[in-house]
Amino acid sequence: MFEWQIELIGDEKDIQFLEVYLVDTPYHVSTLGKRKSITLANFPPDADSETVHAASNKIIDIINGAAKLYFKGFGGVSFVKVLRLKENGKWIGFGYLTAPETDFTLTAYSPGDRTIFNWIDTALSNQEIERALYLFGSLELNWKNLYMVLEVIEDSFGGETSLLNTNLVPPEDVKSFKRTASSYKAIGRDARHATLKFELPREPMTLRKAQEVVGTLLQEWIKYEMRKSA
Repeated sequence: MFEWQIELIGDEKDIQFLEVYLVDTPYHVSTLGKRKSITLANFPPDADSETVHAASNKIIDIINGAAKLYFKGFGGVSFVKVLRLKENGKWIGFGYLTAPETDFTLTAYSPGDRTIFNWIDTALSNQEIERALYLFGSLELNWKNLYMVLEVIEDSFGGETSLLNTNLVPPEDVKSFKRTASSYKAIGRDARHATLKFELPREPMTLRKAQEVVGTLLQEWIKYEMRKSA
């Protein structure tokens, strides 16, 4: 029997977070000696290294996106190598990457909480959610990257108007975010545009508030899509 494992690397508390919140799911964290790893499920034994790396990157980015969305203190993990269990019971490994480091306090865990798993599972069957979680999980949450996440959500509704009509978050919050993100007068070089034609918003949004608005919108949109497909 062949089996692929993604050996995790990152802050110990981030990995601990995944151990707790992905327990009893297909993405649970396993212990192999001193290693912590996640199974790369349903993957052929004869896959080439580039294909395996691409699949590993994809699932790790989606897991990071879902975990960051669930808990703001999560910094993200990566993998140091991919391991394959051979028929003789021995593991072989290849490929090396780096990982971000962070620190946070693990909050109280509610047994049976499968929220993160449900988001990951939904993303793997919904290309738009997959793209949004990939961006949220792999990029710095600055103005330009947050706007990219918003654009994915808007596209799924066919435009801003249809999105705002759902009231997933207060429409004015979305408008304020977009005005601030586009305004050089408001946030300088962090803005999406350098032109001065975008007026200074009456009450420019802070980056922290922008992260909260887009994060909340992303959560509510995933729940919305899950209800539709239920």
